[in-house]
Amino acid sequence: MAFQPKLFEDPPKPPLEERVKEALLELVPRGEAREWAEEVRRRTLERERPFFQAALPLLKEALASGEEVDPRRVEPVLHLVETEEDKRLFKALVLLWWSMPYTRAYGRRFAYLIKDKANGKVMGLFSLMSPVLGMEDRDRFLGITKENRTLAANLGLQAHRVGALPPYNLLLGGKLAAMALASREVREDYKRRYEGRLSLMEGRELPADLVYVYTTGAYGKASIYKRLRDRSGRPLAFRVGETKGEGVFHIPKETYDLVIEFLASQGFEAKRGYGGGPSQKLFHVKKACALLGLPNIALHNHRRSIYVFPHAQNFRETLRGLEEPRWNDLPFAELASWWLERWALPRAGRALRGEVPDWRVFSPRELFLSLGLFG
Repeated sequence: MAFQPKLFEDPPKPPLEERVKEALLELVPRGEAREWAEEVRRRTLERERPFFQAALPLLKEALASGEEVDPRRVEPVLHLVETEEDKRLFKALVLLWWSMPYTRAYGRRFAYLIKDKANGKVMGLFSLMSPVLGMEDRDRFLGITKENRTLAANLGLQAHRVGALPPYNLLLGGKLAAMALASREVREDYKRRYEGRLSLMEGRELPADLVYVYTTGAYGKASIYKRLRDRSGRPLAFRVGETKGEGVFHIPKETYDLVIEFLASQGFEAKRGYGGGPSQKLFHVKKACALLGLPNIALHNHRRSIYVFPHAQNFRETLRGLEEPRWNDLPFAELASWWLERWALPRAGRALRGEVPDWRVFSPRELFLSLGLFG
C-alpha cells in the first residue's frame, strides 16, 4: 500500500518553558477575590461538563426543593463519605455550589455529607485533610513550635468546603456544618481510621487523637463561624488571625502538572505523593516562577480569617505532649438540636414574615438551568 502523506500536519507544541510560563501568567490574580475565584470556577465547570452530565441523576436525588423542607421536622445526621457513589456526589455538589475552585484533599483525609433524615436530602457537607505545616497565627494560638510541629500536625485537621446547600442555606444551615467540626463523631472517625498507622514521613506510630480542627474563611471573615457556641454557652470556634495571602487553591491540576514537568526538565526533583500537600505544591510553584523570572503567582494577597475548633479543653498541653487530652464531649445530635432551636427555626419564622428570603421557593431544576449545565 502506497504511503499516504497527511494533508494537514498537527501544529508543533510550543517549547515546555513557553507553555508553563503562559499557563502561570493566566493565573495572575486580577480584581476582587470573588470575581477571580468565579472565573477559575467557570473554567472548571466547562472542563467538568461530562462529569456533571453523568452525575445529574445523583444531584437530582440529593437536592431538596423548598417545598420538601419542613423546618419543624428537620433531623440532621452525619453521613461519612465512603462509597464511590458518595464520592461522586460529594464532588458534584462542591462543583455545583461552591464558589471557590475545586481542589483535591491531601494526606489524611475524609469527608461528610449532612443529610436530613426527614426526607433523605443533603443539607450540607464538609471535608477534612492534613493541616498545612506552618501557619503563623494558628500556630501561635495552639502553641505549635518547631519542636512539636510533627506531633501537632498529626493531632489536627484542616476543614474546607464547609457549608450548606440550598434550600438549607436559607435556614442558616452553614452554621450547622460549621458546628459539626466540633462534634465527637468526627474525632471518633479520625481515631478509628488512623489509629495504629505509621507516619510515612517519620517512620513511627503517632497518636490518632484529634485535638483540633481549623479552617479559613473563603473571602476574609466568614459569618457561619461567628458566635458559635454550644447550648451551655461555651465557644466552639475561635478566630485566631489571618493567612498571609499566599496559597495554591487557584492553581488547576493541568497547570501544576506543567510545573512539575518543567522543574524536572531543569534538573529539580519534584516528586509527588505522601507529604505532597499544599506546602509542597506552594514550594514547587514558587520555584518555577523564580526560574522563569515571573512574579510569585502563589501570592494572591487575599487574606483569609483562621478559625480553630479545639476538641480538647487542654489542647495546648496536649499538643506539647505534656498531658492526656480532656475531651469536649459534643455529640452531633446534640449540636444539631441546638442549631435547630437557636438558628433554623427563628430564621424560618422570619422568612414566613417576609423579613428574609423564603427557603420554600428554591427549585433544583432552576439552579441547574441557571448554570447552563444541562440545558
